[in-house]
Amino acid sequence: MRDGWGTAILRQPRPPMNKPDKPVMDQLPKLSPVETIDLSGELWDGISPAELPPSTAAQIEELDRRMAEHEADPSSAIPAEEVPACLRARFE
Repeated sequence: MRDGWGTAILRQPRPPMNKPDKPVMDQLPKLSPVETIDLSGELWDGISPAELPPSTAAQIEELDRRMAEHEADPSSAIPAEEVPACLRARFE
């Protein structure tokens, strides 16, 4: 693994995890799929970048591999605006 920006992320300490109240957890299976997706989005949006857990060594290695691949051939990148259409075409 190269010593790059990902290494600093890996070195960040993990904050302690708080468990939700049992009554809240009992309600989760009762949510519809749409409600579950909405809730997960709200929860994710409530996390600031500084609160995110550090990346694992495997994640950093994969990011480094992808960055090296892109740096070797920048023309292989797909513009962000084109990604949704490419995914739809790939999975239809």
